[in-house]
Formats: sequence, C-alpha cells, structure tokens
Amino acid sequence: MGLKGLLGQILLDAGIIGQETLDAALGRTARTTERLGEAPVAMRAASKDDAPRSVAVQVGVPVFAYRPAGRDTATPSRRASIWTPSRRC
Repeated sequence: MGLKGLLGQILLDAGIIGQETLDAALGRTARTTERLGEAPVAMRAASKDDAPRSVAVQVGVPVFAYRPAGRDTATPSRRASIWTPSRRC
C-alpha cells in the first residue's frame, strides 16, 4: 500500500490549511519534535480530527465521519468531501 500524496498537500487540497500555515507548520516541525500532522493542530489551524483523517487519506484507508443526530447533512462542506471514501468497503 503506497502513499497517496504528501500530507501537507492533502491538508491544502482539503482546504484545512493555507500555504502560509503549511509553511509555518513545516518550519515548526524542523525546530521541534512535532510531526507535520500535529503542528497545524498545535497552531490551532486544524482540528484534532483533521490530522488522522488526512493520514488515512494519504495511505488510502477509507474515512467515515461521525455525525451526531440532528446535524444538517444536506450541504456538505469541501472539507467533508475529501473524507468520503472513494470505494465501498
């Protein structure tokens, strides 16, 4: 199972972070022991769920979002679209 892209690019494509945030996160990982998925969360630019979901997309594992009862799902966000599995399991 190969990687499906660079984690930073996946975060950008999902609209989770912008290029400036990615650049800052890469700089932060060079100075600390944080991983690239952890840095945007520590910078409050991404949620704690975004990093593992992005890694799942990167390695090709289907990701399913938990939606609490009563939540409006009629208009999915761009962020939600990247987490949709490309094939049925």
